[in-house]
Amino acid sequence: MAHVAPVKKRLVEDLASRCAQAQVVGIVNIHGIPAPQFQSIRKKLWGRATITVAKNNLLRLALEQASSKKPDLVKLGETGRNPGGDRARQGRHPPGQADGESRAANPAGCRATARAA
Repeated sequence: MAHVAPVKKRLVEDLASRCAQAQVVGIVNIHGIPAPQFQSIRKKLWGRATITVAKNNLLRLALEQASSKKPDLVKLGETGRNPGGDRARQGRHPPGQADGESRAANPAGCRATARAA
């Protein structure tokens, strides 16, 4: 079995706890959003929502853990699965998809979660 960094275990536990306690949980793909725009979003939501950026797999594990209290949370983790696999991470697009077009894959491997404060 592979060694998992303690910081990752704590992050998954923290995310699971926050998701289980939150009234609203939102998951968005932030790939391609410029840093100034993302900072502006954070500023506008300050005090009303908490934004956390996490790797897809860590978020998926947290949602699975939290689903013991809120069974529908696990469905959120399934919606962002990467059908393109490594192709998307390497910047290659599926046939017929040009650069700049929206795609379901998240090559950066990050998502933001927001919860109402």
